[in-house]
Amino acid sequence: MRQELLREDLYFRLATVVIEIPPLRRRPEDILVFAQWFVARLAEKYGRHVTINGSAIESLLAHSFPGNVRELQNMLESVTALSCDDPQVITERDLRPAITQNTAYLPDQIPLALDEMERLAIERAIRLCRGNRTKAAALLGISRDTLYRKIRDLKADAGL
Repeated sequence: MRQELLREDLYFRLATVVIEIPPLRRRPEDILVFAQWFVARLAEKYGRHVTINGSAIESLLAHSFPGNVRELQNMLESVTALSCDDPQVITERDLRPAITQNTAYLPDQIPLALDEMERLAIERAIRLCRGNRTKAAALLGISRDTLYRKIRDLKADAGL
């Protein structure tokens, strides 16, 4: 309203009930609840037994979560999606790359381009599935044909 992007009368029509939810970093007791809930959903989604160990929970509790609950969800899904283990136990070592990537980012650094991130995800999935591209495609949630097309488009086949 201050920037005149929203009319004041419209705001008051929409703001019938305003619920303020503090960020996740201010309610660390919710991190464990959300983590367990997400892990249960991911186990169901990927059709395997997934748990999270104590060291991983300690790492999560120590993280500030600038991306809030969505960051936690994406972090756990990434770790689960890129694993071929059944049963899978999420450890602090699994979470370390995601946590350090988010805390070590400096504003003057240039983030990876989308195609570079996609290439890295494809390479990792193929490596985790020991070269089986059908399993890697399933792990990535794409068809085998899509995987082959992406490999060709990214010109990453030489390293894959």
